[in-house]
Amino acid sequence: MKMRRLTLPLAEARPGMRLAADVRGSGGTVLFAGGTELAEAGLASLRRRGIESVTVEVADPRSEEERARELAAMEAGVAHLFHRHLANPDLRELMQVVLEYRRRGLA
Repeated sequence: MKMRRLTLPLAEARPGMRLAADVRGSGGTVLFAGGTELAEAGLASLRRRGIESVTVEVADPRSEEERARELAAMEAGVAHLFHRHLANPDLRELMQVVLEYRRRGLA
């Protein structure tokens, strides 16, 4: 089954979930490396340190068709937000950055 990266509030993270990205403290120190499987003790440690969210890998039950529909809908929504500004190269570039960010969220 395909995996999906989700950024969740720490309160929604559960033991057994695998981190998809490093969790860093306020000073930039890596507290937990990406790939680490979360345990209750680790979640408690993150709560004590004031970490608000984590990015985890979860099974993606969506079919290829569902993913394609979601991607098309997202791209149409972003295009609508920027449709009046396509002549501005800076805003066109911003639109591309937004699209890439959102595509990663849907992957």
